[in-house]
Amino acid sequence: MRRIKFFPHIILVFGALQCLLTSCSNRDYVASIPADVTSVIAIDFGKTNGIDNKTLFKGLLHVGKIDECGLDFSEKAYLFYAPDGTLGLCLKVQDRSNLSDFFTRMADAGQCSPTVNRRGFEFTVVNGSWVAGFSDDALLMQGPVAPMSQAACQQRMTEYLSQDADNSFLSTKLFAKLDSIDAPMSMVAQVQALPEMLSLPLMLGTPKGATGEQVLLASAMRVKGKTLFVEGNTFSFNPRIDAAIVHNFQSMRPVGNTYLRRVPRDVGTAFFFNVNGGEFLSLLQASQASQTLLAGINTAIDIDNIIRSIDGDLCMTVHPTADGQSMGMGAVLGHRRWLADVGYWKSSCPAGSRIDDWTSDAFVLRDGSKTYYFGVSPDGHYYSGGSADEARMFLSDNPAPLSTEITDVIQNSRMALVVVKGSLPTSRREGAMEETVYGFLLGNIDTIVYYKL
Repeated sequence: MRRIKFFPHIILVFGALQCLLTSCSNRDYVASIPADVTSVIAIDFGKTNGIDNKTLFKGLLHVGKIDECGLDFSEKAYLFYAPDGTLGLCLKVQDRSNLSDFFTRMADAGQCSPTVNRRGFEFTVVNGSWVAGFSDDALLMQGPVAPMSQAACQQRMTEYLSQDADNSFLSTKLFAKLDSIDAPMSMVAQVQALPEMLSLPLMLGTPKGATGEQVLLASAMRVKGKTLFVEGNTFSFNPRIDAAIVHNFQSMRPVGNTYLRRVPRDVGTAFFFNVNGGEFLSLLQASQASQTLLAGINTAIDIDNIIRSIDGDLCMTVHPTADGQSMGMGAVLGHRRWLADVGYWKSSCPAGSRIDDWTSDAFVLRDGSKTYYFGVSPDGHYYSGGSADEARMFLSDNPAPLSTEITDVIQNSRMALVVVKGSLPTSRREGAMEETVYGFLLGNIDTIVYYKL
């Protein structure tokens, strides 16, 4: 079964489960989560504001009344990656009889299948693709699940619902890490379960050879207005990798304000750093994601040598194009000695490409239909992009910059990532449940800000 990327479902929970949560006093229901999950979000909507949780829950399940649905709205909800690759949800049951009646009413309305008993637990399928099973303590939902796989999914869920705490998620280091984060929404996830756009910043600082399974993100999340703020740190349960992450991030300096007002609020994706170029290049060279990003440029110009010359704020932008993606970069330089090598770069371009003069100390690399503009400003800034306008963006303030709320969070962080609506991951499957959730996501959240302090 194809895996669904995990990070978009942060907002899935935010839209779908507002009905559920404040404190976490009784954790018996959490024992129904399998021990071998690798990505988990805990949500406490008693600490969030501004949204009618019951209305959203009714919209999600397409039902009228949920006042006696049998769920305990005072407990946290947990969203997780099930071992079979589906998305899982665990909720606290307050009254099993009421919950059974609730699903019976849904079945009568054609919104789920009639409940069946399997080894003392009750099961139904909601909206054709989400398997729901419940006990006296917990409601589990997994999906989307193809019809031919739903019986096997129910069998696995009976094992989860009957396992004891010592063999469940409650006994794992992942739960201990998640439980230590005090926030309305918290997450611990393997980097491999997150969108590719996060690979570059999250794998930076990891030793060469470390994988997205070995590196995890622990984060506290909050929503303010239409922005989701994610404060996170990468770590590893492997002591060698974790020590390397801690050591390598000591080279990351607090982000200054050089480019905060030069990036437009509709930038797409933007990364912010403050680095010594030589040390930063070593981190990039250990990251396969960043090497892939820079590979196309590095065949014609020595981008490694340019990065070595950086000493200060650095901003990298990425946005999709018709034939791939375009990357821009602005950086404060410690020196500009590499300009003396441009003549050699011009004479040694690969077949089919060339480097032309653009303006003073600035050039354009042409490779078929693709272009890369780059140069050094009189005041010592490197600026580049897939077009002249994209490159010049880094030289002056933008008339529609990022909001002050966002820039205040980015400044003095050790690294930051901004992803705006349009660059956000979208659902790879269709269905009534996901349409409801993503409609909420795209209608209410327009920016995600990840930052590391």
